Amino acid sequence: MNLNAHDTALLVALRKSNHFKANPGDVTELLKDAMGDVGPSEGQSSARRLHANGLAVFAELDEPSEKTLMRISDDGIAFADRLIEASRKRRLGEHIHSVTRSDWIAIGAFVVSVIAFVRGG
Repeated sequence: MNLNAHDTALLVALRKSNHFKANPGDVTELLKDAMGDVGPSEGQSSARRLHANGLAVFAELDEPSEKTLMRISDDGIAFADRLIEASRKRRLGEHIHSVTRSDWIAIGAFVVSVIAFVRGG
């Protein structure tokens, strides 16, 4: 999947704003909120790429509108959740928990060596 920064920002904005089936979101407004000054053509391009990749679906309106409305698909929800999780800052406990057993053994051996060196033994 080849998504640029605008595409991922739009997908994450759709996910965080809960734009599901009954609540489509305006592409231009979502991108403007997420990335600042973004033109409607960039929003349209991002929307087409998300739709082509199956991550979002264009909303069908009863009356014609100049707005481009989209809702996030199930695949889009899963992909956006992975993007959000990858960008989240990890807590200290998570860093400590991710250290492997062999690394803990090496750290322990290092501490024992330092104590033995300091004591002169």
